[in-house]
Amino acid sequence: MESCWEGIYQQGNQLNRYPYDCVVSLVFGLLKSKPSLRVLELGSGAGNHLVFLAENGVDASGIELSSSAVAYSQAQLIKRNLSAEVVHGSFDNLPCSEDTFDLVIDRSALNCAPRDIICHALHEVNRVLKPGGEVFSQIYSQLHPAFLDAHTRHAGYACGFKHYFTDIDGLFFADKNDIADLFSVFEELDFNHTVSYSKDNIVLNANWTVRVKKAMS
Repeated sequence: MESCWEGIYQQGNQLNRYPYDCVVSLVFGLLKSKPSLRVLELGSGAGNHLVFLAENGVDASGIELSSSAVAYSQAQLIKRNLSAEVVHGSFDNLPCSEDTFDLVIDRSALNCAPRDIICHALHEVNRVLKPGGEVFSQIYSQLHPAFLDAHTRHAGYACGFKHYFTDIDGLFFADKNDIADLFSVFEELDFNHTVSYSKDNIVLNANWTVRVKKAMS
């Protein structure tokens, strides 16, 4: 998985410049009640969310598997005279203390790993969240055309993509039971399933959006 994403970023691909609107809305909403927000992003990539968070006074950290993406995101922060911690590492072994973060963001990073690694990573996330802290996660659905189009599918993990994600070596696609089971370590599970269609009623995209909280005690 690491070599795949290192190659993608080395080639200058997926260097997102702007934060996703779902993350912007989430963070601004939480800042109203918690102005001293501390946030960790899993798979922070090119640092687009870290820049946004730092610009808005959030104590932000990111963990990223690709050393090229880490270097790029650090350069973007320095260029703007912003401060955020960017760590080269894997989200299933977080180099963070217990009860550290108010919010953990996963915008389709976890689904770059097989189910067992996602499960372990979410236990790590639960460890580093403060009591009452929140997780925001977006995970591809098994209705996504890439899953149906893949050459190999096993336990939700697909590879050998023919028309979608052809530069990625594998992705996990969840069904409703997967979501309930993977996030069972948390409380207040709130999730929705979104499917986008073309004008010809062909599925273009399908994903789960999940919000959960760590137990207070």
